[in-house]
Amino acid sequence: MASARVPADPDHLPPTGRPAAARQDRPDPANQTRPEATSVSSSPRVQRQARTIERLFGPQPGPVLQRSIHHHTVEAGWKIVESGTAGTHQPGDPAQGVYFNDLTGHYGATANDVRAGLADRLMHVGSLPELDEDLALQWGPLAVRLGVYTEKALGKVKEKDVGKKDGDRMINVGSLYMVDLDRPDLDETVARSRMPMEDIVACAAFVRGLMRANGQLDHIRRAPWWQEGGLKVRVDMNYYHNRPLDKTSRNVGMHKDTAGDNIFVNLVFTNTAATPATEWTQDRAAIIGRKKEKMLAKGVPESLLDEFHQAKALLSGLQAPGKDRIEGGVMPAMAFVSWVDELAWHATPSLLNRLKVTKDMLPQVKTWFQSPGEVSAAKNGPTLFINVLGLLHGQAPALFDGTGFLEWQFSDKGDEVQQWYESHFKVDARAKLLEQWVAVLEAEQAKRAGLVGNSLDSELEDFVEDEKDDSSSEEEEEALYQPTGISGRPRSNSDAETQATVTEAAEQQGLRSFIRTWVRIEPTG
Repeated sequence: MASARVPADPDHLPPTGRPAAARQDRPDPANQTRPEATSVSSSPRVQRQARTIERLFGPQPGPVLQRSIHHHTVEAGWKIVESGTAGTHQPGDPAQGVYFNDLTGHYGATANDVRAGLADRLMHVGSLPELDEDLALQWGPLAVRLGVYTEKALGKVKEKDVGKKDGDRMINVGSLYMVDLDRPDLDETVARSRMPMEDIVACAAFVRGLMRANGQLDHIRRAPWWQEGGLKVRVDMNYYHNRPLDKTSRNVGMHKDTAGDNIFVNLVFTNTAATPATEWTQDRAAIIGRKKEKMLAKGVPESLLDEFHQAKALLSGLQAPGKDRIEGGVMPAMAFVSWVDELAWHATPSLLNRLKVTKDMLPQVKTWFQSPGEVSAAKNGPTLFINVLGLLHGQAPALFDGTGFLEWQFSDKGDEVQQWYESHFKVDARAKLLEQWVAVLEAEQAKRAGLVGNSLDSELEDFVEDEKDDSSSEEEEEALYQPTGISGRPRSNSDAETQATVTEAAEQQGLRSFIRTWVRIEPTG
């Protein structure tokens, strides 16, 4: 049973963010010690953040809310009625239909006539006050309370660690679930949380309000796989008080957040100025083989897989964002970003350009396979060789059986590449790697870009925090979710002007704080 009921209409919470129903139903487990509710009296950094957020409750300058579906009336002309993935088409003559989808360019008599399914939810970015001003009013003080609690539980972020991995701070808020979309509940595990219950309930109410405002709840409600019954929505909520930007990696760590049962991802930031945007690109690859088997085993309905495939097929024929490019740039103040996990690869924004592999490098890299001692003498040698090995692993994981490559690759031991390589690959194995490398290089050159680093994630925990199937190894599991076929896509952040804007935003970035939610579909049984 749930530990506390989340208000069905969470859009207008009392100033404390603690609904009356939650006060009545709040559990009080025996011998449970909870920290007292705190006011904003933590570090000066949190106090400054609180004062700044208080000034951000109105709409902020920056990119306008991404549009999607427009409705035409004689009185008001064309007006946006549903926001989502922004298209490039412009509405024209309403005689063709009074509803218009700017992603597809289609007109219709009703909104349902022009909706494009999950493609409408592909990637939705904007400013929270523009999306829903009431949600912005909730989020400001709630984010401050979450920051105070995180610093109390995990320690303050030292000034010198703000932009470094040592400054990473994340707490698990709990899980919201809905068997009935109008009757949300909290998972019983929140009863064991040391976070104040009023903050957990306020988080759940805010998250559900976000899903209503960004169209995710309505999409689920209309979906045939939901109407068939037997499913529940589970929303996992995590708060990052500080998630540093990737300032040193030459990779773009494309990944997915979960292993197949996640339909939507939402991030809502506390940024008070423009901030580097999540980098992303479309994933239009078919769901087949062992990946499909794993998703079905997790309870993902076949009809949801069909909807994923329909969206991928539709996106293949559209000039939509992320089709042939890795998108990036900056997001406005108080940003939110929502996407369909199966339709996109995404990455924490990186400030450096990717390493480029050219034919001029071929002779040098070829020698490394047989003489790894020369790697350290070359400029960027260890990083480049690790990336080369990572690219090969993504293309031919069987060559790395028994080496524990993924675990080693993300262990920050790049300076030991020679020792590791020599201990796991003897002469014959090195020859096979070299043969594979030549084939991959030729394929990449045929795609024009020859960019290494798109099939790697510098922070593997992002998509293995999910429960693992004990019957398969971590390497086998992750091999299902390696990006393929995207390394030839140009990157938005490599444009000099865009890169300068992103770098400037990063330099002004203090704590990079946001709430992250994973929206999962699970069987009720």
